[in-house]
Amino acid sequence: MIGGSWEGFVIEQLLAGLPKANAYYWRTQAGAELDLLLFLGGRRIGIEIKRADAPTMTPSMVSALKDLELHRLLVVYPGATRYKLRSKVEVMSLAECMAELDHSHRE
Repeated sequence: MIGGSWEGFVIEQLLAGLPKANAYYWRTQAGAELDLLLFLGGRRIGIEIKRADAPTMTPSMVSALKDLELHRLLVVYPGATRYKLRSKVEVMSLAECMAELDHSHRE
């Protein structure tokens, strides 16, 4: 239940900061999903929201990167440490994600 509340809160905050963004939820028939797909400045940015203390790559993230040809995948979690999971994939706090998206929106 807490995970769903966290996910809803993060999505509300991100979309409030980007009122003109094209935002979508993505899911395949095989069950892969992405919490938020944003089109900003001609780029496809995926947002995955995790309540875990140290998120790791999931099969859904791998699928989204490939199938959607994402420019970046940002993993938002309640922690403070920012780190890369792999090329184009970075874990960060909500505040850092909002700053990144604001920067991407202005480019």
